[in-house]
Amino acid sequence: MNYIKNKLNRFLLTAFVLLSVFSLSACGDPTVEVTDEQYEPKIVVEAYLYAGETVKDIKLSRNFRLGEQINLDGLRLTPSTNNVVVTINDIPLEFDSQTKTYFNNSITVGYNTTYELKISAIVEGQALVTKSVTTTPAQGFSVANKTLGTFKYRQQEVNIEYTPSPGTEFYAFSFLADSASLDNFIYDNPFEPGLSRQDVEDKFNAYYFQASYITNINSNIAGPYTYTLKVYDAWFYSSYTATIYAGDTNFKAYVLTAKNVAEFDGNFHEPEVLFQGSGCGVFASAIREKVTFTIVP
Repeated sequence: MNYIKNKLNRFLLTAFVLLSVFSLSACGDPTVEVTDEQYEPKIVVEAYLYAGETVKDIKLSRNFRLGEQINLDGLRLTPSTNNVVVTINDIPLEFDSQTKTYFNNSITVGYNTTYELKISAIVEGQALVTKSVTTTPAQGFSVANKTLGTFKYRQQEVNIEYTPSPGTEFYAFSFLADSASLDNFIYDNPFEPGLSRQDVEDKFNAYYFQASYITNINSNIAGPYTYTLKVYDAWFYSSYTATIYAGDTNFKAYVLTAKNVAEFDGNFHEPEVLFQGSGCGVFASAIREKVTFTIVP
């Protein structure tokens, strides 16, 4: 991904659900106590709407009790097994049995438009219902140049110029090497010099999936703004595809809080959950643009 499809999608949403049932002990003590009685079935949502695109790739799954053997075949919620009904602004979505995702090709997502997602499903014999609302960013976000060219590693800057959307302060960037392997890894990088091939193989995904974000920009200034590629954004000699997102408030809340659930003093807090009823996860919207460039020795 892009930030949400390749980085955040790797975050296990079921863990996100389980964190919400933690009860805290003494201040500063990172110990948590969880009992089986605290478990509640939840609908776990992974849904993004992109302005100018159709509704697609909406994933629904469920949580499990701590210690329970997870059956991957039963992880995703489907119409046949869980009697799932999904609507956006009361328009039903269809189900793709191959990808196990929900979509509707007749809905093209608009700009500065509010969408309500409603979901009902049967999980462990319980009828669950949840809903959430997102408002897409206003039209205006764009990148100045989508094909940036070729750059020598640490010798030439890669600059991505973009114009913000009015009222949208949050921008996320993801960087994916089009070709990534142990052979084209940048071993002479300044952050972790002396890595062996085995070191890289052991943490390959951590190097491959790179992302960053900018928040609280003044979107009333038309720009352009510039994001300069950092050395730690690119770990391979390769062509790259960068995806830039102008994200709504839900997008921002998920990126900033989904994984940051521990305070410095050891206490825990819940991520920001923007669902009513028996749901959690993410329902967010954005405008996205893609940029390509190449890094060479």
